[in-house]
This record gives sequence, structure tokens and C-alpha cells, in this order.
Amino acid sequence: MAKQSIQRPKLAAAGKKDRSGKKKSITVKKIRVEKKKRNIGKLKMATGKKSSSRLAPQGKKVQKRQPAAKKDRFQERLSGYSGEKGALIPLLQAAQETYGYIPLSAIDQIHEVVGIPKAEIYGVITFYSQFRLKPLGKYLIKLCDGTACHVNGSERIASAIEDILQLGGSDTTADGLFTMQKVACLGCCSLSPVIMINDETFGRLTPKKVQQLLKEYKSKTLNAQTA
Repeated sequence: MAKQSIQRPKLAAAGKKDRSGKKKSITVKKIRVEKKKRNIGKLKMATGKKSSSRLAPQGKKVQKRQPAAKKDRFQERLSGYSGEKGALIPLLQAAQETYGYIPLSAIDQIHEVVGIPKAEIYGVITFYSQFRLKPLGKYLIKLCDGTACHVNGSERIASAIEDILQLGGSDTTADGLFTMQKVACLGCCSLSPVIMINDETFGRLTPKKVQQLLKEYKSKTLNAQTA
């Protein structure tokens, strides 16, 4: 039995007119436009512009968890010493580590916890040189008063610093910019007399060099404030 050939209808060429005189619905140009739209749609889905993403919107910073307040941290240290009068020194040390000095609020809290009168607590603070009742300045000047520095004029350097900063018997300037402390030794005897300002060491000093040095630090602060 002879196979009958199946004739498939020929597709009309794109852009040609049918018998009614109208163009076929799909032209080469329309095909390209449709492909372009599909590609744009895929790109939008990939970038998540229309998707319900859980990510934070662009331009907004994710808030980081802030550290506990100093008061809260000190309160945690206090909680383990209720009624222990022998815990006075450790609590004063904890207060100084937390705040950088011992504020009046910390004295009140320590009084409530250990039951020691505030006057006695204040007396202990003033007796030990490791404790202080005022915050440190922005720049902490450690003046070496070891044997080598003392022999080579550390006292003259101390007097120069006090005069330049107008300390007037205090260890911290009125504007809270500088604090001067004498220390036993900085371990830089070959550079005596020596001072440290925060983490920087300066040796073989004279009163004139100290004056210039402090002037530079003051200028640095002023420039930072006006920037």
C-alpha cells in the first residue's frame, strides 16, 4: 500500500500580507522586541527588584547591637559583692576600669552595696594614688621620674609642663585636654628626660622642646575641631 505523503502547510513569510491584505501577526521585529522584554524581565528577577526579598533595602544601614552602657557594666560587677565590706578596693578598681575615674554616682552605688559610709570610701580613694576622682584628659602625659630622668632634669620638664598648661596645682587642664602624671620609670633611660603622650614617647627633652611639642598637640586638636 503506497504511503500517502503528508503535505505540511507552508508558513507565510514574515512580513508578507495574507489574502485579506493584513500582515501576519508575528514579524521579525516583534520577535526581537518580545525577546528583549523577556530578557529584561529575567534580569529584574535576578536583581530582586520585584521580588519580596528579606534583605534590608539599599541605602539603609543595618543597625549593629550597641555595647552595654558603662553604668550597666559596673552594675554587673556590683551584683556579686552585696554586703562584703572587704570588697571595697576591688569595687573601686572596677569603677575606675569602667569609667576611667571614680564618679560620685559610683561612690553612691558602692556605699549601698557594701554598707561603708561615703566619707570612708572617699578617704580610701584619696589615700591611694591609683584612684582618681576626675576623668583623664584627652592627652595623658606620663612624666618619667626615674633615677636617670631625675638626674637629667625631669623636674625642670615637670615645671615647664605645669607652666605651659597652667595646671595650677591640678593634674588636668580646665578644658580637659591634658592630664600630667609622674611615673616611676618608662624604661627609656638612654633618652632621659622622657615623657609619653598617650602612646608616643619623646626623649632628650628640654623645656623649649616641651613647649613646642604641646603647642603641636593643641594645634592638632584645634584643626580636628574646625575640620
